[in-house]
Amino acid sequence: MKFINTVLLVLALLPYSKSQALVITDVIEFDAKVKGDYTFNFDLIKQGFNPATDTINTIIFSFDVKEIIEDAFEDDATMEDVREYVVIRDYFYFFRGMLADVDTGVFIGRTHWESLGECWYFYDNKCQFQPDKDGQFFSSWQVYTDNLWLNSISIGIEVTRISEVDEPSSWILLISFLMLLIPRLKALSKPETNSYFKSPKINRI
Repeated sequence: MKFINTVLLVLALLPYSKSQALVITDVIEFDAKVKGDYTFNFDLIKQGFNPATDTINTIIFSFDVKEIIEDAFEDDATMEDVREYVVIRDYFYFFRGMLADVDTGVFIGRTHWESLGECWYFYDNKCQFQPDKDGQFFSSWQVYTDNLWLNSISIGIEVTRISEVDEPSSWILLISFLMLLIPRLKALSKPETNSYFKSPKINRI
């Protein structure tokens, strides 16, 4: 009986205890030269992020760039006019990163995320950055060269998701079925009052 009660309790709580790890990514395929000011906006809600069930653990920021003309001498300290000088502003990785010479390649950066439970950035008395609540990220670039090509840029988040409660009807049916089995199981667990093995009848003369 105790075993049956334990099973019923576990089944009743099971829908509330499911959790899984997921990676959700938003990729912007740019595929063009960059020079001047840019803001890249990422919407993780559209990619499946759910603030009600997902907790952000890690942010993965990446971009794929190449130098349009690669010059063996461009990294020389005197060649300031051809170095790919880029300033990246965000509120999750660089904050204000100054990259003096961006070379061809793929940059991948990871950072641990811990929710503040409040707005990260206010502007004009309005919250501009609270991705835990709205799934919105952005990265602003200032590119001081005409020799840089951006293939793509992306944001990925590793989240822990607490699964939503399953349809209650199926769980109610299952638990009701098990409840109906309890009297039968109790009956089967009792010893038989009438034994099937009786003493042989002896006819006396």
